[in-house]
Amino acid sequence: MTDILWSLIIPLAIILVCNIVLFVLIKTKTLQRLKLKKNLIIILLVVTLVPLFTTGYVSHRKMSSVLLNNVCEDLRSIGRTRALFIEEKLEEAKIDTETIAKNWIVIEVLRQISLEKTNKTDPNFGTLFKNAHGHLSRIASTKGYEDIMLISADGKIELTCDAHLAEVELDVSAEPCFKEGKEKTHFTGLFYNKFAGKNLMWITTPCFDMQGRFAGCVILEMGMKRIYNLLVDREGLGETGESYLIDREKFMISESRFIKDAVLRVKVDTVGVNEGLNGKTGVTVYPDYRNTPVFGSWHPIKYTNWVLLVEKDEAEAFAPVWANQINYIILLSVTVIMVVVIAVFSA
Repeated sequence: MTDILWSLIIPLAIILVCNIVLFVLIKTKTLQRLKLKKNLIIILLVVTLVPLFTTGYVSHRKMSSVLLNNVCEDLRSIGRTRALFIEEKLEEAKIDTETIAKNWIVIEVLRQISLEKTNKTDPNFGTLFKNAHGHLSRIASTKGYEDIMLISADGKIELTCDAHLAEVELDVSAEPCFKEGKEKTHFTGLFYNKFAGKNLMWITTPCFDMQGRFAGCVILEMGMKRIYNLLVDREGLGETGESYLIDREKFMISESRFIKDAVLRVKVDTVGVNEGLNGKTGVTVYPDYRNTPVFGSWHPIKYTNWVLLVEKDEAEAFAPVWANQINYIILLSVTVIMVVVIAVFSA
C-alpha cells in the first residue's frame, strides 16, 4: 500500500511544481521576454518531459515492486518444497530406524548380548545372529542405506552389514550419538566416516526388551545422495541460483555451485544462516558467502540443526529492471533531441 501511495504522490507533486513554475513564468512575463525559439523549447520540454518522467517513475517503482515480490515468492516456494522433501527423507529414515529397533529378532540379539551375556560361539545364538545380519542387510539394500548397526548396551558395535565389517567391536559409548540415542531417536550431523570413505550421517534409536530394559541401540547409516540430487536441480534458479545445506557449525554440508569440494570445508556466516539456526524462516537481500548480494530464503530442517538456503544473485534477479531503465533513458534522450529540433525548425 505504501509503494502505491508514493508512486502516486511523488509524480503528482512533480507535475504540480512544474505547473506552478510555468504559471509564475507566464505571470511575470518572463517567457515573453525570451525569444520565440526559446519559448517553444521550454514549453515543449515541460509538456513532453513531465509526463515522461512521471510515467517512467511510476513504471520503475511498479516493476521493481512486482519483480521483488515475484523473486521472493519464487525462492520461498522452492525452499519450502525442498525443505519438505528433505524432512520427508529424514522422517522416513527415523521411522525405519525405530521400526528396526522393535523387530523381535533385533531385540533378541541385543538382549542376549547385553543382558544375558550369551557367548557368541553358542550355536543357537550363531543362527539367530546370522538371521539378524541377513534381515538387516536386506533392509539396507532395499532402502538404499549405507549400513545398519546394532550396538550393545555398553556401547560396542556388535553387528554391521557386509560393507562395514571393520566397524565391528568399535566402542562408541563416549559418542553423542550413543549417549543421546539411549534416550530417544537422535540424528548426528554429517561427518566423514573413514571406514566408508565418504560423508555420512547416523540415526540412532534405543532398543528395549519385552520387560522395558535397555538392550542397546540401532544405528542407521544414511548417505546424502538423494538429498544432493534434489539440491543440484537448478530449475527456477537461473544462471546464478543455488540451494545448499548448512550445519550447526555453519559449514556447508552440500556442494556449492561456485566452490569445488565445499562440503565440511566452506563456512557460511550470513543473515540467512543465522536466522535459520534460530529456527526462523524468511527471505531478503544479503551478501552471501562470496560477498555477493543475493536474494535468499532460509528454512530450518526438522530433526537436525541444519538450514536450507536458496539464493539467487541480485544482479540477475533485477536484470529486467536495469534493462528497462536503459531503454527508458534511450527513449528520453531521443525525445529531448526531437523536441529541441522541432522547436528550432518551428522558430
